[in-house]
Amino acid sequence: MYPLQTTHLFNRFIFKSKKTTMKNDKTRQFLTLLAILGMVAMTIIGQVSDLGGKSIDESADDSFTLINPADYAFSIWGLIYLGLFAFGIYQALPAQRDNPRFRRASGWIIANALANIAWYPAAYNQVWNQGLSTLLIFIMLYTLVEINRALEIRRTTVPTTETWLAQMPFAIYFGWITVATPVSVASMLVYNGWNGGGFAPDLWAVLIIGVSLVLSCLAYLRVTNFAYLIVIAWGFIAIAIAQQSNSNVVYWAALVGAVLAIVVGIARYFSERQAVEVIRN
Repeated sequence: MYPLQTTHLFNRFIFKSKKTTMKNDKTRQFLTLLAILGMVAMTIIGQVSDLGGKSIDESADDSFTLINPADYAFSIWGLIYLGLFAFGIYQALPAQRDNPRFRRASGWIIANALANIAWYPAAYNQVWNQGLSTLLIFIMLYTLVEINRALEIRRTTVPTTETWLAQMPFAIYFGWITVATPVSVASMLVYNGWNGGGFAPDLWAVLIIGVSLVLSCLAYLRVTNFAYLIVIAWGFIAIAIAQQSNSNVVYWAALVGAVLAIVVGIARYFSERQAVEVIRN
């Protein structure tokens, strides 16, 4: 079954099932906007309350790894939520009511929002010894793959407004969750006492950075745009800065990873540009 067929069936179940009351596009638009507002609201709550558990900073101290990024890197959430809020308003406009890409993406967006909202209490309370928060990160990652597919990034020519208010926000969000996923897994393992199986932490960190780079480049080439790779580079640079005094090897691996991510994006840009010129000639 092709990805877009899977997305269509998912949204058909979410929005067309007799068991639900979501029968039209207005309802879909409203629920998508509500889900995004819910994410923003939970983030604000998480900033002013520990939700009955430990703060993220305290949890990070309990599960330090050599791929933890510098604190400044998390400021990207401000850009992500701004972009998602703009998308929520944009997709709710009457002119976008029958946008087929938004129809396909909405179910995945709502699922992603629910996972995002649930992540805060799970992470703050370290449910299942950080296992639940890690599972929710994977759910966010998978739904973002499907969202980027549904929006047909780099496969369909769309209006400039849609590029900036729909495709860009979800490419950036996808990029940051890609960075966050291995960090979450590593933190969970350290929190639960895993010692690396006898291998040095530096080796594991370099291996994770390498695998993350390869998978990120594949994701870029298949489902998303250059903004995604910029965020990957942002994350790698933040890892390099955070670990500079802890591991010289990890520092250089992260910097090289950042450079290679940008190089892949630039190479693809010129390759596509050359292909277009060949077609025109």
